[in-house]
Amino acid sequence: EATLGLPQGAALSEGQDIILGVRPEHLRVDPTGSLQAIVEVVEPMGSETHLTCALGKTSIRLIEAAEIDIRPGVAIHLSFDAAKAHVFDALTQARLIPVEG
Repeated sequence: EATLGLPQGAALSEGQDIILGVRPEHLRVDPTGSLQAIVEVVEPMGSETHLTCALGKTSIRLIEAAEIDIRPGVAIHLSFDAAKAHVFDALTQARLIPVEG
């Protein structure tokens, strides 16, 4: 369980189920991040490295600098810029917050 920031202007009801969408380029490895994931796949791609991680039962991808030194099986912490997150209603899947960028 983690407490996450949401974009400004979130018109949410208490207890409302949401889907939080974060693009791979907006996630980052951060020792103080509130999300903990397990690295599953490390793919060096020249100027960047793509990581596939398990976040609970969900598989996520993120893009890091080419020089990152991480191996599969390692637990890492992640963070993201809440202003760039996308929020959807879990029931209707309607976007709740317009996001720029």
